[in-house]
Amino acid sequence: MKKLLVIDRHNYDGITEEIVRKAVRGIIFRGSKLLLVQGSDGVPKLPGGGQDEGEDNITTLCREVREETGFNIDPSTVKEFGSIEEKRLSYYEPLIFHQFNDLYLCEITGEQIECEYSRNELERGFRPVWYTPEEALERLSATRENTPESREFSTFLLIKDYIREKEKK
Repeated sequence: MKKLLVIDRHNYDGITEEIVRKAVRGIIFRGSKLLLVQGSDGVPKLPGGGQDEGEDNITTLCREVREETGFNIDPSTVKEFGSIEEKRLSYYEPLIFHQFNDLYLCEITGEQIECEYSRNELERGFRPVWYTPEEALERLSATRENTPESREFSTFLLIKDYIREKEKK
């Protein structure tokens, strides 16, 4: 998969132990709006998450999107978008958080069912939302996530560029 971006905050001086995490996220459009997940912190994110041992990317994508949004992915529509690597100090412990995010364009099928949030996601007030990339960036501007070091901010800028290029064709 094509590497689109490396976000390295370099805020982990003297720390060498890493948590390495593989995540898979869906870019799902309905018209000009993206299917996103937003918590009570106001930060919209692409649906997706960590890969379980033994899962391939498509299985993770389908499972995570279904759990977080209640929608099923049509596997025949899945196309690679690119990868974003993120490296920073963990928010929870003195370790380097090193995450590889594989992004896929895909389409949903069928009716929405009930979301299956984890306890942590429920506590954080997760819910599915539909925003244009511009609306998502606007919502990020009211949070600490409105920086080039933010994966969400950078991802929505990349999606805006993708839309702009697609419209040129």
